[in-house]
Amino acid sequence: MVPRYLFEGPAFVALGPDGPNLKITLQIISLKGCGAFGEAVPAKGEKCKLRFEWRGREFLTEAEVVWRKTKGEAGMRFLTLDEETLNQLRQLCATLPLEPLAPLPPEIEKKI
Repeated sequence: MVPRYLFEGPAFVALGPDGPNLKITLQIISLKGCGAFGEAVPAKGEKCKLRFEWRGREFLTEAEVVWRKTKGEAGMRFLTLDEETLNQLRQLCATLPLEPLAPLPPEIEKKI
């Protein structure tokens, strides 16, 4: 597991090399992926190009949707991160607040 950070901001996804850039909203980000929301979020299992800006610099990577809810919430895993992009992502995460830890489900809490 990696820490997750609160990041509310616009992003764009594109399916395929010639697909249109569709606007979504990022909610959570980590060094491994992100949580997104929007009608344009691809279906579970779809791969896409993900793009957003931070401090005037573009972040671009391939991502795969690993889960998606019917109301447009989704979790995406980053597939390609070169060293420069990973360093940029580390700098971004260092400026953001951590996502609060969620309580354990009651059935697991009882076993601890």
